[in-house]
Amino acid sequence: MTENVRQDDSSLERFDRDALAEDARELVAAIEEIHPDPYVGYDGRVALHARLERLVRELPESATTEEFYRRAAPLVAGLQDAHSLLKAPERTDDGAGDRTLPVEFRVVGDRLYVESVADDALADLVGARLLAVAGESVATLVDRGASLRGAENGYMERYFAAGMIEHHRRLARLLDRPEPPAEPTLRFETADGERSVAMTPVAHDREPTHDLGATFPHPTGSGPRYRLYEGGDAAVFVPGDLQGYRESFEVAMARGATTADELAPAAYERHVGGDPPDDLDAMVAALPSMAETLADLADAMAAADTDTLVVDLRDNPGGDSQFVFHLAYVLAGWDAVADTVAGVRSLKRRTDRHRERYGTGEAGLGTAADSPVDYDFSDFLDDGGGTAERLRDGLTQSDTFARFVEDGSYEGAYAPERIVVAVSTGTLSSGFAGAAQLTSLGAEVVGVPSGQAPKSFGEAVEVTLPNTGLTANVAGAMYHWTPDPDAAVLEPDRELTPAAFEAYDRAGDAGLRLAFDHAGVTDGDPPETVE
Repeated sequence: MTENVRQDDSSLERFDRDALAEDARELVAAIEEIHPDPYVGYDGRVALHARLERLVRELPESATTEEFYRRAAPLVAGLQDAHSLLKAPERTDDGAGDRTLPVEFRVVGDRLYVESVADDALADLVGARLLAVAGESVATLVDRGASLRGAENGYMERYFAAGMIEHHRRLARLLDRPEPPAEPTLRFETADGERSVAMTPVAHDREPTHDLGATFPHPTGSGPRYRLYEGGDAAVFVPGDLQGYRESFEVAMARGATTADELAPAAYERHVGGDPPDDLDAMVAALPSMAETLADLADAMAAADTDTLVVDLRDNPGGDSQFVFHLAYVLAGWDAVADTVAGVRSLKRRTDRHRERYGTGEAGLGTAADSPVDYDFSDFLDDGGGTAERLRDGLTQSDTFARFVEDGSYEGAYAPERIVVAVSTGTLSSGFAGAAQLTSLGAEVVGVPSGQAPKSFGEAVEVTLPNTGLTANVAGAMYHWTPDPDAAVLEPDRELTPAAFEAYDRAGDAGLRLAFDHAGVTDGDPPETVE
């Protein structure tokens, strides 16, 4: 039952105690039915239900949707799974919901640094360290954010908190206030000492006016791309947009997935521009090819006798991880492709809720309706051999990659002596998978650790609560990306610490420069590009 409904803002709609309790119980029931490891962040089933019962007992006689969200979000956040969350209600009554502060942050170690500003008057804050917001320390804000949005390690907790600080309305939740300050005061550590600045929110789509700049030229473009450095001694390969390369769509189309029809026009706009053709095949054929780019890279490295390949996955949020298999194929052939999946395991939950979301059969990710159990162990119990064979069959469903394989010229075409993968906290999902799986080929990982853990989750199912209408994403699959997945962090071979970041003068490409230095290509200075 609702009362005192505000028609202009559903987040202020009020619900009585019984309705709130029903939603809380439905949320936990969904976690238990959908999540492959529903007590992963808890000390077993009792701990989860104890938290639920405590929440129900402490419910007021009525509460708004926003108030209920703040009480219920910790139920999902307690899983410590970044892919599962209770989505927050957004305010629509005063336009503040689409406003942000004129500042963006970057995670380095346990600190937040100013990545960019959208106000010329704040230019001297670029690179400054954030200390507090409205009198609350960064550590306190990170802890509060972690209670609302699950994270797999401390780097992701800081990554999520940074996003909530930047978003004016969401900042109220970190400050534990009903409303955010009209002009919150942020305190920074700058080269000239501490400085406090009151910031006026701006439109969410504003463009930065100043940011942490690059100190040397990078590969250009939006799709997969590369560039040679230091007379050809080193190459940088950027997989780029993992939701927009040709082979990914070709496999999806071969499997009959409707996502190709939904996502291809946007990918065409990002990479080609203009009005896309009506024919889906023509649209996808115009997208950049991962395999063809890697072929060109192999030719360039072979001609230059390149010793070091840097795979730049910094801030790559993922999309489709096929690229890592294409790269492995070009580096060392099908045996290398098999190596990249030998330590990977996936366990997928298969219940009615999954079948409603994904369908049944191959196009529905194997959610067979007649399965006697609600788990799919096919990619979890074997030694990776069967997985590798299925992977080969799946990859060659792409016409582009199938022609590539049939030609055979680029199987194991060129393997440099050293592979270094550059990562950041924003290296996530398929971006993280690439970094983790390339370690099986001897790659070294450099940079700020990813916010994703070697044991991670995905394949979310959306649930709508019956009364408040809040929606939750609950992960339906568990992934072990390395042979020993229990660590919370994929430990870099060399970490970009705050001290290292500051030694590079807080450059925007400090992580990439660290990769060159770690490989012995350079010694502190930016690398020289090959024109």
